[in-house]
Amino acid sequence: MSSDLPQTGIGHFGWGRWLALYSAASFLMLGIDAAMNHHQIIYENRWSYTPLILAPLAVLVSLMGVFSARWRWQAWIIGLLALIVGGAGVVFHNLPTIMERGDVSLWQSLLNAPRPVLAPASFAATGVLLLLISWGEGRQRRPGPTEKE
Repeated sequence: MSSDLPQTGIGHFGWGRWLALYSAASFLMLGIDAAMNHHQIIYENRWSYTPLILAPLAVLVSLMGVFSARWRWQAWIIGLLALIVGGAGVVFHNLPTIMERGDVSLWQSLLNAPRPVLAPASFAATGVLLLLISWGEGRQRRPGPTEKE
């Protein structure tokens, strides 16, 4: 399909580059959000440093992926780390709320949660996006089946 598109003189800016650029912007915003929300507990909970360390690293790798296919292909490492950190964040953010809800419904306790309920999940989702970039571009590099197969 992309071979049907007319070529311009500025070069090809493929889907992997656009998604890497989106990932960089997403990790930047999520890192700022984590810094704003974690500044109150940074000295009480050492795990609250984790997204603050990973977010700038993920922004850097994503930006490098905009300009380099090699970095996009190797971005799965950061994507996997973001998936793990985001998944752990969902547990750390929501487990105390669920355990301490008392006679309030689960829905009501999550609506009134003191911690952001879905912010870590968006961190994990952006990590999945980096995994998909690596996987998709890796599949594009493989030679297709030959006529004999």
